[in-house]
Amino acid sequence: MAEVRDLDGAMALYKEQERICRETGNKVGLQACLTNQGGLLESHGEMNEAQVLHALALRKEVAHICRELGLNRELGKSLVFQAVHMRTIGHYSEAIPLLEEAYRIESANGLTRLSETIKSILVATRQQAGLA
Repeated sequence: MAEVRDLDGAMALYKEQERICRETGNKVGLQACLTNQGGLLESHGEMNEAQVLHALALRKEVAHICRELGLNRELGKSLVFQAVHMRTIGHYSEAIPLLEEAYRIESANGLTRLSETIKSILVATRQQAGLA
């Protein structure tokens, strides 16, 4: 059975959820909603530069909310997504501090496998930036 994917409809629902969360001051809900919007954009596969920049802006706002609320595990994930988007548009040097912070956060939370994945992305990013 083929999977039916109404990505535009899903995005419209997330936008409505975002509006409600902003109006009610629900930052936890807003963080989750923006994360889901970023994930939905990223699920399209190959993104054009405008989509990458939009996803990057969503992930930056998510990181800001996570810092404000002390949601460290979610912060680490958001930083990794930001770094991946920075790499996509060729901004390797800007991706490095994001990956370094994500590595520290995830290591401190005991997420060894995720930390090692981040570390390998960090090494590759340093090489791409000409720093290794």
